[in-house]
Amino acid sequence: MKNDTVLLFITIPLFLILLLYYNCVTAYAQWMLPSIPSPYMKDTRCCKYVLNKSDTFPPKIMLDTNKLHEGTNILYLEIIDDSPLVRQEVNYSVGNDSKTAVLAKAFDNKYRALLKVLPPISNLQVEAMDVNGNSAQLKMNVEVEENNPFSFKDLLNITMWKDKIFGERLN
Repeated sequence: MKNDTVLLFITIPLFLILLLYYNCVTAYAQWMLPSIPSPYMKDTRCCKYVLNKSDTFPPKIMLDTNKLHEGTNILYLEIIDDSPLVRQEVNYSVGNDSKTAVLAKAFDNKYRALLKVLPPISNLQVEAMDVNGNSAQLKMNVEVEENNPFSFKDLLNITMWKDKIFGERLN
């Protein structure tokens, strides 16, 4: 009995803390934030001293993600260029709407973006531009696979469980 009361006094405050700090905003937050441009970017060593003014080639964009699933996806890309990039973004379609996501740099030339897509097809357009003004675009249609149609509401559907256990109804 003593262990039960101790467990009760530990779990109730933890549950209350979770209720207070875990809300809908943090549940759907984008954890992979894009880098915020600094107001001092013009004076950094990266672009002032390492600038390759003879770079006349556009960036090369390669898509590392083969499939997208219904819902939230992480799109993996590789963008190769001799000069630093000043703009890298992805435009994609969700049904009839068009959305834009900023690519976050992972490491080396790897970039990621968080996309929320719906089946059957999403149109992707990746754009990249370096400091010399060279830009490149990659346009493609990506097929979006549907998720399993089984949902939480189906767990509470008594008719579905009765049909699964005793067989389908004959009308």
